[in-house]
Amino acid sequence: EPVRAILIGDAADQYRDDVRAIFGEFEVLTGIPFSLAESDGAANVKIFLPARDWYRTQVTRRFERPETIVCFTNTTLDANGVITGANTVIPEDLNGRGVRTCLAHELMHAIGFQGHPNRNFDSALRNGIGPETLTVNDRILIRTLYDPRLRFDMTPEDAVKFAREVGVTYPIVQRPQIMSEWGLLGLPTTFIVDRSGIIRRMVIGFEYPASFEKSIRELL
Repeated sequence: EPVRAILIGDAADQYRDDVRAIFGEFEVLTGIPFSLAESDGAANVKIFLPARDWYRTQVTRRFERPETIVCFTNTTLDANGVITGANTVIPEDLNGRGVRTCLAHELMHAIGFQGHPNRNFDSALRNGIGPETLTVNDRILIRTLYDPRLRFDMTPEDAVKFAREVGVTYPIVQRPQIMSEWGLLGLPTTFIVDRSGIIRRMVIGFEYPASFEKSIRELL
């Protein structure tokens, strides 16, 4: 379904071109039309730029540590787990770089990416002061997630075939319950398990191989 977004708030006009630029990349990478809507009713993505007091009230209600939340996005899903809408909230009193960083970061969440990578990983998804635009890593991630060969009706055999085609060589476990059994909070999640079967490290999001190698060497 085409993505249509609207910016809401006194500062909305300042950032329309930034959203158009991000959407232009999204459209090329996903094959899905992205545009700005003329009204709330026509939009399935709403980007709010509210006053600080309203923002503070919202994060206090939604998060255990509201003081750590710079901006946030909530998505709605259908019965198949497909995103049908998103609300992105960015306080209007951030400076220009802060708003643009939040736009790149939160709109990545809005199209399906969860979790946050290590700060050494160059991505708009990382926490803290990140890039104001998509990085090469982000473009690769989006292209992979929206590869047309990935389908909800894939058989286990189809999934394994696709994994091998894109270079995945490690064993694949197809078990829907694994999300709850392992306490997964985001994708991808990587576990480092020692010889005794004890989880020594859990990484939610994306990480460089060198970091995993360091953790493994420390356990040897």
